[in-house]
Amino acid sequence: LDTSVVLTAPEARPSEGERMMELAQALGAPYLRVFGGEVPEGESRRDCVARAARKLALLGRMAQERGLRVLLETHDAFSSGAQVGELLAAAGEAGTGALWDLHHPVRMGESPAETARLIGKQTYHVHVKDAKRDGSLTLLGEGDLPLPGLLAELHQVGYQGYLSLEWEKAWHPELAEPEVAFPQAAGHLTDLLQELGIPRR
Repeated sequence: LDTSVVLTAPEARPSEGERMMELAQALGAPYLRVFGGEVPEGESRRDCVARAARKLALLGRMAQERGLRVLLETHDAFSSGAQVGELLAAAGEAGTGALWDLHHPVRMGESPAETARLIGKQTYHVHVKDAKRDGSLTLLGEGDLPLPGLLAELHQVGYQGYLSLEWEKAWHPELAEPEVAFPQAAGHLTDLLQELGIPRR
């Protein structure tokens, strides 16, 4: 379940996450996505990470009590596996994990193998997309992301979850319509998995 919870935001409160947990339970969704957010002006990264970790740890414990898990996405000031891993380690493992958006760690200069080493075992959900080196999003296979390598690394660490296309049409109206992008992505991912010898579940 996508949420608008941002861990570094001063207004973020546990009650906000708790309401989303109730909705997740009602929908049968096992995971809740949260953002780390940006480091506020005037606050050191060290202090910001410590503060965000306390909130994530609290949300994780609340989620665990409900049979849920809170996933921190590779995004914002926590776009790399190193940054997400740092925050997860500070928060502890109880009820927490990673949502690996394949684009952002690559954009940060992190190799698929390095991201997998840092957060692969803690990854419970994956956002798939493709993009050019300038950051412009494309149909899968038309950008510069090393999708075969990324999928191979996920398989290597034993990832068994969904590969979820994140199609940001609402924020990037120049993108192809969903009626075009969704079947294209399904076909491209199916072909890649077959080429890599990764069985579909």
